[in-house]
Amino acid sequence: MTEDIRPDRPEPVDGELYGPVEVGAFLGVKPQVVVNWIREDRAHPSATDALGRNRFTAGDVRALRESLGHVVRHRGVT
Repeated sequence: MTEDIRPDRPEPVDGELYGPVEVGAFLGVKPQVVVNWIREDRAHPSATDALGRNRFTAGDVRALRESLGHVVRHRGVT
């Protein structure tokens, strides 16, 4: 399957930085899943914000989406 089951999902904006909550929304997963991917070395944020927190760039989000082959299915959707 190559199409996203939720076409209304937002797209990342170049120049913005995103945390696990926003990345989860882009990918259709819970923020804790994104945190787990970071811990498991499956996701790699490439930026740091002014407070020193690791953040994902729009390019990171797109690369992560592509690496997932992206279709993340939601519970109850067939």
